[in-house]
Amino acid sequence: MMFHNMKTNIIAHRGYSQKYPENTLISFQKAKGLHADGVELDVHLTADSKLIVYHDYYLGKTGKRKDLIFNQSFEEIKRFDAGNHFNKAFKGEKIPTLQQVFDAIGQKMHYEIEMKGFTIEFMNHVISLVKEYNLSDNVEFTSPQVTFLFRLKSLYPEAKIGLFVTPFASWMDKELGYTLLLNNLKLGMFSVAHCPLAMIDSALKEFNISTRL
Repeated sequence: MMFHNMKTNIIAHRGYSQKYPENTLISFQKAKGLHADGVELDVHLTADSKLIVYHDYYLGKTGKRKDLIFNQSFEEIKRFDAGNHFNKAFKGEKIPTLQQVFDAIGQKMHYEIEMKGFTIEFMNHVISLVKEYNLSDNVEFTSPQVTFLFRLKSLYPEAKIGLFVTPFASWMDKELGYTLLLNNLKLGMFSVAHCPLAMIDSALKEFNISTRL
């Protein structure tokens, strides 16, 4: 959920992932059908430069080097069943491409794209596709790597970027914590702060605030 001036938006985390396999077309389509304001998804670049939507860095969560997404070709990715592990009723559900998700969801929803790649090539591919679909105003980029977001902002100044915020250290009082956080948000030109619910405070009112419930 995102909070800004008391407005609440529903962002479907990896689609409607409670009832459908996460990061699949059916999960995103069901979220759209229930009138979610947007969807959160994870994007990787395959070995042959295709943008695919999948959460983990390893295909099938096996943790073996050969199963790293960036070592896989798109043909190998397409053979993976993304639904059977969730429920046999979804056997045969495939890992979608980012383009397929844009085609299925369209321009009227918000996209929170967690960037799981780590190269300029990957960054440029995503930026190009977002621009091709005229989605610059609909997309927020996040990443576990803050330096990646800084570089993305330098290449794509109109991009909206979001910071994952962790709880303040135990030795830090509230005044210092919020002072550091607010100034880091401004210095980094972040549009959105993703905070634990307990941290939401009126001090953050000038930013879009997101928390997962």
